[in-house]
Amino acid sequence: MKVLVIGATGYIGSRAASALTAAGHDVAALHRPGGRPLPDAYPTVAGDLLDPPSLTTAAAGYDLVVHAGAPLGDADLPGARALVDSGSRLLYTTGAAVLGGGRSDEDTPPDPHPLASWPP
Repeated sequence: MKVLVIGATGYIGSRAASALTAAGHDVAALHRPGGRPLPDAYPTVAGDLLDPPSLTTAAAGYDLVVHAGAPLGDADLPGARALVDSGSRLLYTTGAAVLGGGRSDEDTPPDPHPLASWPP
């Protein structure tokens, strides 16, 4: 299966990319033009979470897109919609969105991002 991972250098995305690769899948990583270099372990595909048309183009031809990129607040919604509309299956996952913005610990009440409002 061809899989595009968004957030392949992050906590969740790096583990997802590694596990998918170990399972024999063809994994690529989204790379924001001008962003810091990504590990050589994965081919890169140009795209920017703040540029929805670039996400539609990046997702083309992939069987699955794993979106584990950092939440961007309301700016996430157009990009997520572009990925959904790309025709590729989408797995959106993050742990940070449930806690909301700012510093938090185990006693902080959840203030979830709208895309992750159901877990609390």
